[in-house]
Amino acid sequence: LSLTDLVDDVFTFPNISELSYVLIRTERIAAFTEISLCMRFKTEKDENFTLFSLYTDRHDHSFVVEVREKNMFSLSIYGDQCKILKKLFTRDWTSLCLSWTSDTGDVKLWIHGDYYGRSHFQKGENISGDSIIFIGEKRPSFRGGFDKSQSFIGDIADVNLWDRALTEEEVMEFTYHDNIRGNVITWRAL
Repeated sequence: LSLTDLVDDVFTFPNISELSYVLIRTERIAAFTEISLCMRFKTEKDENFTLFSLYTDRHDHSFVVEVREKNMFSLSIYGDQCKILKKLFTRDWTSLCLSWTSDTGDVKLWIHGDYYGRSHFQKGENISGDSIIFIGEKRPSFRGGFDKSQSFIGDIADVNLWDRALTEEEVMEFTYHDNIRGNVITWRAL
């Protein structure tokens, strides 16, 4: 998939399938010591789905954002999982921003601009190496297949990724005005 501007478009994942995902190839990642992801999604599922997964040749599950249990967002970095309790989204569009900072280990989650956070997760780590990104699916390894039980059903839009932690003001700009663009992945230039 190579589009120039997806501003009014969405990725639709119509059913449970190991073939329903979007693949994004990126340049080699020197070393993420901070990372932020913002996106919007709409789904009928309330548990066991993957929104975003970044894999490197250094480690599987380098940066994975998913919902494993009801009311529980999960961030995995190098396979270790940080769970953030949140009364989950409605069946309408959900605006999500999540950031992680290596120096402090801070994980910050915003849903519709409301902040939820947890500290001291994977402090001192970095994410680096040849990478591939999947939207709507997670696979067991860098070169492995997919597990359809963890596939996303619904719509995903406005996916943006940064190599830094966003400020609260930037998160609010994404949430309410959609005027901020990622410097690693930009929805308007996929």
